[in-house]
Amino acid sequence: MKFSYFKKWIAFILLISVLPVVMIGIFSYYKSSGDIQDKVNEGNRQNLLQTESRVEQILRALEYSVTQYGNSPQVTSALQQSLTIDDFQTINSLSKGLNSLQFYFGIRNVYLINLDKNWVVGSEGFNSFTDQSYHDLFMKYAQSSNGLSWVTASGEGTNTSNSSHTSNTEGLITLVSKLPFNNTSKNPPGMIVIQISNAELNQFLLNNSQLGEVFVLDRNNHVMLGDHTGAGVDKKSVEAMWDQTSSDPAYVEHGELATTIHGERFWVNYQKSPYNGWTYLTIQSIHQITKDSRSIGWFTLATCLFILVVILLVAYFGTRRMYSPIQRLVDFTKNAAGVQARPTGNQDELSFVRDRIAALLDSGNEMENRMLHDLSQLREFFMIKMLRGQMSDKELTDKLTRFDFPSGWKKLAILTLQIDTLEGTRFEERDRDLLLFAISNMVGEIIPSPQRFSPIMLDESQLTLLATDAETNEDCRKFAYATAEQIKESIASLLQVTVSIGISRPFEKLTLANKAYEEGLSALKYRLKLGSGIILDMDSIHPDGGGAEFAYAKSLEQELIIAVKEGHDLLADKRLHEFMQHLRSRNLPFDEYQMIMTQLLSALTRLVYEWNSSLIAVFGSDSSILEAFYKLHTAEDTERWLSQSVIHPLIRFQNNRNESQYNNITEMVIRFIQEEYDTDLSLEACAARINFHPVYVSRVFKKETGVSFSDYLAQHRLTVAKRLLAETDMKVSEIAEKLSYSNSATFIRYFSKVEGMTPGQYRKELQTADHT
Repeated sequence: MKFSYFKKWIAFILLISVLPVVMIGIFSYYKSSGDIQDKVNEGNRQNLLQTESRVEQILRALEYSVTQYGNSPQVTSALQQSLTIDDFQTINSLSKGLNSLQFYFGIRNVYLINLDKNWVVGSEGFNSFTDQSYHDLFMKYAQSSNGLSWVTASGEGTNTSNSSHTSNTEGLITLVSKLPFNNTSKNPPGMIVIQISNAELNQFLLNNSQLGEVFVLDRNNHVMLGDHTGAGVDKKSVEAMWDQTSSDPAYVEHGELATTIHGERFWVNYQKSPYNGWTYLTIQSIHQITKDSRSIGWFTLATCLFILVVILLVAYFGTRRMYSPIQRLVDFTKNAAGVQARPTGNQDELSFVRDRIAALLDSGNEMENRMLHDLSQLREFFMIKMLRGQMSDKELTDKLTRFDFPSGWKKLAILTLQIDTLEGTRFEERDRDLLLFAISNMVGEIIPSPQRFSPIMLDESQLTLLATDAETNEDCRKFAYATAEQIKESIASLLQVTVSIGISRPFEKLTLANKAYEEGLSALKYRLKLGSGIILDMDSIHPDGGGAEFAYAKSLEQELIIAVKEGHDLLADKRLHEFMQHLRSRNLPFDEYQMIMTQLLSALTRLVYEWNSSLIAVFGSDSSILEAFYKLHTAEDTERWLSQSVIHPLIRFQNNRNESQYNNITEMVIRFIQEEYDTDLSLEACAARINFHPVYVSRVFKKETGVSFSDYLAQHRLTVAKRLLAETDMKVSEIAEKLSYSNSATFIRYFSKVEGMTPGQYRKELQTADHT
């Protein structure tokens, strides 16, 4: 065996020691040189794309935030007001919105400007717009034909001259958004102006000395970002080079090219952004790129020579001693693997060692992967066994610490969650398991780890074992109910899916978890009586009629919600009194009473989100309504608080919404009549243009004006007809045709009916009065 390996190794080493090494060296040189060029180009392209993405991500996010803020009710309302320093609440609200925009990286100044009312709210506070040093500059911004534009120091995006603009905005990039949104008028009511520091944006440029320097040019080919000198070029040279390149007829918006700057050759990769027309460049010296190739050539030659010498020496001196360590390795491997047989067949010693080491490594990796693979699965398996009553007290105690579950708790409770139905949602039945998995992840995020065990799915249910430090069962029930309500509202908000949650009785030993799980399932069975989308506490369910009490309270709750939606304050108070009277007359247990009241509060506050508003907009505060409710002591206090602090603010808010909507609809319809009375105008056409149903528009119009649409249109046409009779010599038939009457007879008949005389008689009477 030794002689065989010795001859084979000597022959093989001599065979590959000369020609292959030389060929590989030559090939490696040319291949690596080409690869360097390709990798540099590819690296520059990726560098450009990443830089463009990073910069534009910031700009787009800022545009989105500005649009959201500019379209917010507080800004829309403020644009209609002539604010003074006394309107500190409104100014404070606007300033908070502006301050939220300044959280974005690199923002220097933010201004909200009302051009019509001559005020500005910005980083310096509230001031008169015309008194500010930037007044003339911002007025030039308003002359732009774009509703939203980015303005650079070169004046790009405005009608200003380069010199006048640069003096005030050197080193800044400005976002100008006219208000209202998408307003392209040159005299907008207002503007939002945000100034961003070029120096801050420079930090988003991915400069790499191996990949060249990055420059960003605006549409006027002026360097905005990346005034670097590492590439051997300055800002002016880059601008001059790019002016010449972009004016070439063969120019395309992305690619690469070689150019000469100050007598030195450079390689340029470029990309023009379709988003804002800015051009992103990387510039690298060709000499620097080829320098690495030359170094590789010399290194390859030296390496090849060294390898030849080493191979010849090793071939002679090393082969004789090479077999001894191989044999020791074979012996060691056989002992480690527990194998006594020697290599068989065509398998030599080296193949045997390789196979045994590979087997050992595979075994070790497999064991490690099994131990580390998804610890959460082990926790879920533990939870399933515990909930099915398959673990003893000793097993539970041993594994609690191993799986890092909560410790030190005093009371436990289980939340059993089930999806009521998927009808009317965007999901199908086949998505149920996936939804339960998503809900389980949501629960894990909503409830802190010290207050829960691992949420799991079991038998079409999502289960959460809560751990609390509550001293009493009542405190534990309150915590469980509040947590269930939070979970239920989060699911409704994010997934738009209706779920019900069953709450077990509080318990202290984990061995009772199986019984608690069954209690949660039993509680959920009462959905058949009580309806869907509810939270059921096992201690609050009374099989002897409690379900009927819930159902009747639910019916009264729905009537109250309808009264609030319709804006009837007296009817809402009446329904609230009936609701409270019903609860008082039934002498319900406190926890059952609290559950019903909490569901009522949840239904009322849900209206705020249905109306796309917020708690602070409706109630003047975003503090928890449930916390205020828990502080009440008597039913009378509760009814008074509900009426004054919850229901009436909701009704006022809804009525204000309706009134604002009514005014807008009526104003638009009247404008249509005044501008298009001489066309075949109809109620249906007006309703379609403002995206409302004709019946609704008719009802609102009559409520606001006191007359129907057709009567108002006829009266306006009559007024125009009287003016034309008095001021022009138009014939009656021509007036009838201009006013879109089907024929002059119809016009004369209507005119005579209203005025008591024909149009001709009306004109003669006016002429007679003029002569006298």
